[in-house]
Amino acid sequence: MVYNAGWRDLPDTTFRIGSSSKAVTTRQAMNHTAGVRDYGICLCFPIWEYYNRSYYETQRETLGIVEGSDLLFVPGERFFYTSYGYNITGAVIESVTGKGFNDYLKDSVFVPLGLDGIRVDSGTPRATDAVFYELANGRFKPVFQVDNSNKLPSGGILATPSDLVRLGQQMIAPTLFSSDTRDQLVRRQFLADGEPNPQGYALGWRTGETQLLRGTITTPVYHHHGVAYGAVSHFSVYPQIGMVVSVMMNKNQGDFDGVPAQLVDLFVTGLQSD
Repeated sequence: MVYNAGWRDLPDTTFRIGSSSKAVTTRQAMNHTAGVRDYGICLCFPIWEYYNRSYYETQRETLGIVEGSDLLFVPGERFFYTSYGYNITGAVIESVTGKGFNDYLKDSVFVPLGLDGIRVDSGTPRATDAVFYELANGRFKPVFQVDNSNKLPSGGILATPSDLVRLGQQMIAPTLFSSDTRDQLVRRQFLADGEPNPQGYALGWRTGETQLLRGTITTPVYHHHGVAYGAVSHFSVYPQIGMVVSVMMNKNQGDFDGVPAQLVDLFVTGLQSD
C-alpha cells in the first residue's frame, strides 16, 4: 500500500493489488468496502494484532500495520467489515486538521458536548476505570492489559453510557454538524454494481428498522455493536421517537440481542402511561 500524506491525496490513497493499483476513498474506508484486511498475526507477543501491546503515536503510524498487505478485492466491489479501515479515516482527520486524532476528538467533540467521562485509550488504565474481565473455567478473571492505540477510531475510545447517550443526541438534533451531514452519515451505502451492502451499513452506522411494543410500532434505528478485549457495547439511536440507548458490559463478548429494544419499550410504555 502506498499512502500519500498530503490532504488532497488522502481520499484517493493508493493501495496495490498484485501488479495493479486501485484508488481507495475515505467513504469506502468508512463503509467497509475498501478491501482492507482485518486483524491478523504479527511477529510479536501476543501474535494476534487484536491483542496489541504496542503504542502508536498517530493514525498515520498505524497504517504501517496493513501497508504491506494486498487489498482483499477491488475497492467498492464487496463489503468486508474491518476495524483497520477506520485507521485511514483517522489519518485523514489528522492530515486535514493538523491535529493528532486524540486532540481533535477532545477539542471538537468531547469538550463542546461536555463529555467528562470519555477519552481516547492511552494504554495505561486509570484507578477510576472499570476492570475488564473474561470468563475462564466458570470464573471471572481480569484480562491482560492491551493497548488500543492501533485501532483508536474503531475501538479505542473509553466512555460511560451517559456520555454516549449525549453523543447519540447529535444524530437526532445535531449541533456539532449540519443536519445534511447527519443525513449523509446514516444514508445506506451501495456496492459498485448498485447492490446494497449486506449489513445496511452507512458511514459508521448500521441503519434499518426495528419493532417495538410487541410489534405495534415500527421505527427507524441507527446502531452499532462494539467489542474490545474484556468489554462489549451496544449503541442505538431511535430518531423518530427521540431516544438513545447505550448498553455496556465490562466482560468479554456477551449476548445483548434484544436488550436495547426492551429498554426502549420500557421508556415508551412509561411515556404512554403519563
